[in-house]
Amino acid sequence: MTFPLFIVPQLRESISLPETPSTDGDGSSSLAGTEAVLPAGVYQHAVKAMRLGNNDTLWLSDGMGLKVRAVITDSSEGMVRIEGQSYESAPQIRLGLVQALAKSGRDEQAVEMAVEIGADAVIPWQADRSIVQWKGPRAAKGREKWHDRLVMAAEQSRRSRVPELGQLMVTKQLVPWAAGQVQSGNAVIVLHQDAADTWGDISRTLLGQYAQPMDGGAARDAGGSASAPRYIYIAAGPEGGISSSEIEQLRSAGAYITLLGRNILRASSAGPVALALLSEAFGRFSAGRQGPI
Repeated sequence: MTFPLFIVPQLRESISLPETPSTDGDGSSSLAGTEAVLPAGVYQHAVKAMRLGNNDTLWLSDGMGLKVRAVITDSSEGMVRIEGQSYESAPQIRLGLVQALAKSGRDEQAVEMAVEIGADAVIPWQADRSIVQWKGPRAAKGREKWHDRLVMAAEQSRRSRVPELGQLMVTKQLVPWAAGQVQSGNAVIVLHQDAADTWGDISRTLLGQYAQPMDGGAARDAGGSASAPRYIYIAAGPEGGISSSEIEQLRSAGAYITLLGRNILRASSAGPVALALLSEAFGRFSAGRQGPI
């Protein structure tokens, strides 16, 4: 059964968790039976809004992999009993979305769906044709809205890891960033309706380059040592599309330029669709909640 999950950034401090509590294989721990009080925000959401009551189970997560299972013992006071905990390791191959700012909240829709699909990082991009501009006070407000979307989507999809939110980049910053990613062994895929290479071409290339054990173990280098995490980033443009100049600059930086399909997708859906295809290709959708990557 799936229980509701709530992100509590300062979880350890909020319910007085030790730094390295012992946990056995079934998720129980030395904390089992400990009484705690729900943080005010979680209490308001879980008890007042969702109407959870005594004996209902919920998960609390720090957004960095730690999950604590708790049962409500006194809904009027927000008291819970800790029943166990688990830890979700970060995936070895991580998926990221570079999402161009778009009007009518379509960028926020893309971010929300990307998190639900499984994105591990999200980066806002102020593309040449982005109508929305993050400048002055609007920059802080825009970033805050994106962060809130990340947290809400993580809770909705029962994820114990909230994706990292990168800093806003304009194209002149994105291009050298992409070059650095490629040089580090990561991949950047730019979605473009006029690309010559198809998604099938690119996905086959990536599957060959990013061979990964399907049991969730760490990837190994030629010497048998655990290799560093690797990233595959999807870059999706704004409603007006990515300019020819941007495409050429990103191509020169080593990014893949690919056609996602015969249909032209909105700014809100292109990135999430590509992330879903990658997730399926690498086995995330067939390996259960923990996934192989």
